[in-house]
Amino acid sequence: MNISSLLNRLHHAAAKLKYPIYWMKHNHIGSGCFITSNVLLHGCTIGRGCYIGNNSILNNVRLGAYCSIAPNVQIGGMEYAYWDLSMSPYLSNQHISNQVTEIGHDVWVAAGAIIKQGIHIGDGAVIGAHAVVTKDVEPYSIYVGIPAHKVKDRLSKDVIDKLHNKDKIEVLVNAVCEPNCKRRGDHYAY
Repeated sequence: MNISSLLNRLHHAAAKLKYPIYWMKHNHIGSGCFITSNVLLHGCTIGRGCYIGNNSILNNVRLGAYCSIAPNVQIGGMEYAYWDLSMSPYLSNQHISNQVTEIGHDVWVAAGAIIKQGIHIGDGAVIGAHAVVTKDVEPYSIYVGIPAHKVKDRLSKDVIDKLHNKDKIEVLVNAVCEPNCKRRGDHYAY
């Protein structure tokens, strides 16, 4: 092995070590989460049991428990000051970048969706593939399109009422878990 290949291997190993350290300093990740490769998280709180797909970007997001974020999703992030003389963040301080995007429990965001910063997505909602969400999303509803609009409710009114009257996560887990599902700490194991 020559010196250049050794240095190249050390450089790649150091790059892999930097990312998890950055990840831990600026984010809070719940137990049982599966975060795939090439995901950028900044200032996020991720609930337990969540899945985040490849090449997704989450900026300043509060993500509830048991959410599924498909690949190539962008949530939050800076909005450029198109009304100012320059749109460059280097030349203008008018951009908007500090709003928190809140996503409830058991939400599915399909591939390629974009969710603007400061949006609130209710529990159990579904965001369709390549949708652009510019307004708040109702709980247990399905939104698609550009801009995203409601297509229908995901569950019947009776089921939604039951979920509002109880601990949503407990109801969800009890409905899905088999009898041998046991609670361990702050997550469930089969």
